[in-house]
Amino acid sequence: MLQNIKERLLSNKRAATLIVIVEIIFLALFFFLLKNKDLQRWFLIFEIGLLGTLFLGRVYCGWVCPMETLFRPINWLYSKLRLKRLKNQL
Repeated sequence: MLQNIKERLLSNKRAATLIVIVEIIFLALFFFLLKNKDLQRWFLIFEIGLLGTLFLGRVYCGWVCPMETLFRPINWLYSKLRLKRLKNQL
């Protein structure tokens, strides 16, 4: 549900900018807490995100997760450089 809302918002340029700003803020918060060796607070944010998932869908993965924020520029770079991704062969 929330992921669909996020996809619709990404089509609107102002909303997409807001989403990127929110993700960058949480990424900065993650690195700040990591630097200060205070990951317990990040786990609290994670737990709140998990509880929010029960009501709103993928809150943590779609809006807060620092990995999503890191992968977005990597995906953009791959598309601009037309690099092919390695496929897992399981």
